[in-house]
Amino acid sequence: MLKQWVLAAIVLASASVARAESSGGYSYPVGLDENGDNFLALRSRPTTQEGVRLRKLGPGTLFSVIRRQGAWYNVRLLDGESGWVYGRYVGCCARGPQGPAPAVAQTMQVVVQPGEAETARLRGQVEQLTALVRANQEKQERRERAEAAAAARQAAAQAEAERPLAADEDALAGLSARFEQAAANRASYLTPTKPDDQDLGRTARTASEQFPKVPFYIPGTRESGRFWVEPRVGDTGRLSYDMVFVDPRASVDQKRAVIDLTPEQLDRMKLAIAKISLWSEIAHRNEVRRHYRKRVDCFPEASCPRDGDKIDGKSSTEVVFFVNEDGSTGGRIQRNKGRYDEGYNVSVKSARLLASYLSYVQSRGERDYAAGTRTAADLDAMFR
Repeated sequence: MLKQWVLAAIVLASASVARAESSGGYSYPVGLDENGDNFLALRSRPTTQEGVRLRKLGPGTLFSVIRRQGAWYNVRLLDGESGWVYGRYVGCCARGPQGPAPAVAQTMQVVVQPGEAETARLRGQVEQLTALVRANQEKQERRERAEAAAAARQAAAQAEAERPLAADEDALAGLSARFEQAAANRASYLTPTKPDDQDLGRTARTASEQFPKVPFYIPGTRESGRFWVEPRVGDTGRLSYDMVFVDPRASVDQKRAVIDLTPEQLDRMKLAIAKISLWSEIAHRNEVRRHYRKRVDCFPEASCPRDGDKIDGKSSTEVVFFVNEDGSTGGRIQRNKGRYDEGYNVSVKSARLLASYLSYVQSRGERDYAAGTRTAADLDAMFR
């Protein structure tokens, strides 16, 4: 149907031009949007990709059609200026300011009068189609502007995300100074005067702080916080990990509690946290909707009470899986201190993030520990 209307528009425009050339009448702009631009552009070339816009032809502007090139008409205004206009917006025929059109034009009008009614009907339909096409074009332009704005916001967010963190600003300043020195050296020599291949990485502690934060909450309260795991080498030279429970809203001491984990206990913690995610899927798959609690792991075993009991004078760390009566699931990291215990609950999604966080910190901690414990013999074996 759209092709038929476009074909009708071309036929109507061609008939109008032919009638204008034969009758001596003038053409004029049609199909303009009164609520939009409301003008027909007079251009220097028969295209919108080249040339420039010479004038804006408003409603009622008269001009003569000189010739046609594709969908474009070469026209001449009453003041003598000429240019190109898009044929879809050209109508015919109007009397000029000189007075009535020649008698031959009147005679021709009588002959083709039945066709004029059809032409007027087609002109109205073409104008409706023109308005529809213009509305679709404006809708497309608005969508493109919205997409461009969204892309600009995304680029700005990515640039902000890639901005150096405060912890790296000193390293960035050092790199800038070395770059300036290297540039000065290369101004005179083809190679740097001093070594410039420093390997300045981040410590495992700094890396652990820059990982996405993992939240926890205290059941039965409005309190919440986040986990922080820090690799640490004690005075005996052994690697361990401090799981720190941080309350960022505290004004004095933000550390709520610290659990010291050996590398082996950290492995058990990772496995237990991963099992919480697995058990959660099982609970949802079987539509469990009742209060349920089960210990996933506890260490050291000699200090762990039976599930639900207490042991005076013993401390241990356990990981617990639970299901609420509404079917929601989660996990709990609990520190048993004799007959007293304190726990920190996490959602299943937080548990998954915590498992990744523990693996990340463990990897960085082992790399730092290996780098710091190498002996001269280890380096000799490395550089054979």
